Amino acid sequence: MDKDQFRKAVADSRLPKAALARLYNVTRPTIYAWLDDGEPKNASLAAHAERVTRALLLAVSRRILPFPESVGPKSRAHHIERMYQALTNAK
Repeated sequence: MDKDQFRKAVADSRLPKAALARLYNVTRPTIYAWLDDGEPKNASLAAHAERVTRALLLAVSRRILPFPESVGPKSRAHHIERMYQALTNAK
């Protein structure tokens, strides 16, 4: 996993760690561990992490993320769940 790209995706998306954990299909402590130079534990997780990172960076470049202030918590949760579904179905 490209650490610089991962850190950029985390910072630029401005998503909470819990939302990132959902998208990466890991725990919040794992997100923190990866930020501190940890690595995915297997090739499948590494491939998924790369896919999520690319998707987040694309969403940032298209100005989908970070969410505007006008998007409320319920709507944010709904969008994050839709992103999760799209990413897990994209395997």
